[in-house]
Amino acid sequence: MISNTSARSVGLASSVATLDDITVLQMNPSVLTDLHSMQIGLQNVSFITSVGIEKNEVMLAIPIQKGGVGVFLQKTGNDVYRILNGGVSYAIRLSNSLRLGVCLGDKNTAIKNYGSRNLLDVSIAIQGTLTDKITYGISVQSLNVNGIKEQNVNPTYLFVGVKYTALTPTWSLYTEIEKSVITPIRMKIACEYFISPSISFRTGVMTSSYQISGGMGCLVKKRVKIDIGSSWQPILGFSTQVGIVFSSKPK
Repeated sequence: MISNTSARSVGLASSVATLDDITVLQMNPSVLTDLHSMQIGLQNVSFITSVGIEKNEVMLAIPIQKGGVGVFLQKTGNDVYRILNGGVSYAIRLSNSLRLGVCLGDKNTAIKNYGSRNLLDVSIAIQGTLTDKITYGISVQSLNVNGIKEQNVNPTYLFVGVKYTALTPTWSLYTEIEKSVITPIRMKIACEYFISPSISFRTGVMTSSYQISGGMGCLVKKRVKIDIGSSWQPILGFSTQVGIVFSSKPK
């Protein structure tokens, strides 16, 4: 799932279910309900030790009544193996404490000298609040008939998470479970600490496919959000991701 996470997500142990920004809209489309303005996001990640694998993604999100819509286009891979993924997301606020999002996309996987294949990619997510401090989220990615087959290259993933937020000082604790039909359960725990309203630091750890991570975020003039996330994993080694989100008016 590393290829689909954002710079902020990577810094938080690749957490997805309880995040609240558009950079994970294809995995957790419910985030579109928190929009206050049109936003454009850019993401880039380089897997330094993985034979030049790189990811680039662009996304656009627009608020509408009681929700939001978004579109994204992502390219991941190298000269031998490439994934081109694009789609549209929609989210609606069902109540003050419950949000629902759906993402429909197409994923084209190509291997040099072996051709390519298109797959329907469907994600659905809900996010809600139990109290002012506790948020829960459930996200299912690649929810389609092919995705539940173990031999499929695009398996279904389930994310279940809880976030606790304290206000003085401002910090958040993220806990999440990730499971697919081809991998064991992964436990995640991460923390985000705000040293000011505009600057935050993050760190986290994930079990099973062991990963440790960290990062930071900076809000510039309330219009530009810059995130940097880095992780280490025994197989992939170190990877660093950078993300930028532009807002049409102060956030």
